[in-house]
Amino acid sequence: MKKLLNIAFSLLIFTNYCLSQPSWEKIILDTTKNLLFVQFLNPQTGYIGAKNMNTYNTTYIYKTTNSGSIWNNLVNYSAEFDCMYFVDANTGFLSVTFPGFPAHGQLTKTINGGNSWELVRTENGGGMPNLYFFDHMTGWFSGYQKLYKTIDGGNGWTEILIPSLYLYRILFLDFNKGYYLSQDNRVFKTINAGMNWNEIYISNYILNDLFFTDTLNGYLAGKLDSGVVLKTSNGGYTWNRIFTTFKQLKKLKFSTSNVGYVLGDTNRIFRTSNGGYDWIVENLDSSYKFNDFWFVNAYTGWVIGEKGIIMQTINGGSTRINLDLNESLLTFLLNQNYPNPFNPSTNIKYQISKNSFVSLKVFDALGREVETLVNEKQSPGIYEVTFDGSKLSSGIYFYKLETENFSDVKRMVLVK
Repeated sequence: MKKLLNIAFSLLIFTNYCLSQPSWEKIILDTTKNLLFVQFLNPQTGYIGAKNMNTYNTTYIYKTTNSGSIWNNLVNYSAEFDCMYFVDANTGFLSVTFPGFPAHGQLTKTINGGNSWELVRTENGGGMPNLYFFDHMTGWFSGYQKLYKTIDGGNGWTEILIPSLYLYRILFLDFNKGYYLSQDNRVFKTINAGMNWNEIYISNYILNDLFFTDTLNGYLAGKLDSGVVLKTSNGGYTWNRIFTTFKQLKKLKFSTSNVGYVLGDTNRIFRTSNGGYDWIVENLDSSYKFNDFWFVNAYTGWVIGEKGIIMQTINGGSTRINLDLNESLLTFLLNQNYPNPFNPSTNIKYQISKNSFVSLKVFDALGREVETLVNEKQSPGIYEVTFDGSKLSSGIYFYKLETENFSDVKRMVLVK
């Protein structure tokens, strides 16, 4: 299957860019608040955890039921905000740290949408910076050196021994399979509901966040000399760098198997729509520092930060299609296929800068031609072709794009 995604050459005669409809709406919740954590349960209902801009020992929880236009303050704590997690519109958990020598953490629970909270756990000596619940009954929280699990909705907790003392991020894909990221840049995996953990990866990068879309495909965000996104396609055992930017990356989430976002430590958020192989930068308001974001689907999301800033989009965040004569549309380009590895089909995207006769062919590892995907004259634009490998055996294949003035070859893997 072949489809023309965009032909814009004629527009270049008249203008060097075109603007889409406004993509990010700015909402100011409270200029005295630093918004730290956001979670939406559906396009209408969401929660924000915040603190005062100039003091740490205050916690505020806000709720919206109209997509973020109006926010109501539910609760104030004279404590430092740690984390918040809602299972549904009614049931949620909040962890805070009270100062002192020693400090102590408290985990509270709501069953009425945040209107009231009851204490379910006290942790002496530190807070509970990570919460994750698989359902109403089963959840986990981590202290700085401990991991606890509940199977009765938070009434009782069992301590689980973990190989790394400093757990940083935790995520479960189902009742048994889960991952956690440690502050010493190691990734651990469990296949028995968190009772045992095995180290599967240690990185040279400083890792800040982890996210898995399924049991095979996962992502890490962090930095070394620059910001990086790493991807695994085999459940976390090997990772490849798929994206690099000049600043560190600190928050990472995917709303679908292919659409994901990563937040940098500047006013930028990056978006991918093909599983991380290509990223588009979105420049948010440079007057603010942003801390967290949440997308309920591929198009509807919120980014929050200091001075009460909330940026909301309902079209995925695309702000401008750049059609400058010197920009990427007017170059020849062959992208990496996605997904890769694939079974049985994969997509190949490429760009044509001028009227050209285009050849796109697939070859096996011995150099034998397997299939001709394109063999025709095409106009300037961005094209995408689907390659179906259902009749082929597993292995390494190559695809080659060739025009009168351009040639490029890339590698792909078919796994059955």
